[in-house]
Amino acid sequence: MPVSESVFLHVVPQPASSADPSAFLPGALQPPELSVQPNYPEYFEGERVVLICSAFPNGTVEGYRFFDQDGQQIVKMAADPYQKGKLVLRAESSKMGNYSCDYWTGKADTEVTSAQSHSVSLQVKEAPEAPTLSLNPNLIEYNLGDSVSLVCSAPPETKKLKEFQFYGDRISISAVASYGNIYMYNISIMELKDVGLFRCGYIVHLSGRKVISKKSNPVTVVGLGARWERMLAIGGSFFTINSFIFLISRWCF
Repeated sequence: MPVSESVFLHVVPQPASSADPSAFLPGALQPPELSVQPNYPEYFEGERVVLICSAFPNGTVEGYRFFDQDGQQIVKMAADPYQKGKLVLRAESSKMGNYSCDYWTGKADTEVTSAQSHSVSLQVKEAPEAPTLSLNPNLIEYNLGDSVSLVCSAPPETKKLKEFQFYGDRISISAVASYGNIYMYNISIMELKDVGLFRCGYIVHLSGRKVISKKSNPVTVVGLGARWERMLAIGGSFFTINSFIFLISRWCF
């Protein structure tokens, strides 16, 4: 299925609200500036988005608050050493809408809150379709020393494919796409990192940058058999013995 072009994440500055008349009183705190990094015309599901609230008052900023489009506070935080507040998001459809922020100075009974910033509108574009992941050979269980291939297949219509990524319970692998829309990553089952649940994804070049797809279906490499169980038992025994020695040493000293 081709990537949908109907929904996108685009930052649209909105005029500052004039609902708070105190913002115009002499000595009142000026509204902060709300910006977004990285500043792309559009974003895709899963991408990291940082909303940055910046204030430049005469005094010290104690903290920041961020609000959703309903005016509900979603985050309250202390200011960083640079007197900024940062809200880190992962782009997804449930987080679409308008965001704004404010800040406060002083403490306890001397606290003064600024007017809210202008708002930014966040909307999300669908990530490239997920690949499919399979095992070759696809066995119920694998013994120590067996080989298995993780076969990641991107949709046939995928263009500008740059890279494949594999995610395991204890390992992550990146591989440059060599040819076609299929990549086989070969595993020799020798360690715990070589078994467990795996998924994969691929990276394509869209809108002038690398964009990662949705993650594939999961597959599970089950490492059993007499030799595998014996290795785990030996490893567990060594761990127990070392832990016991450590505890005795701590007690003695």
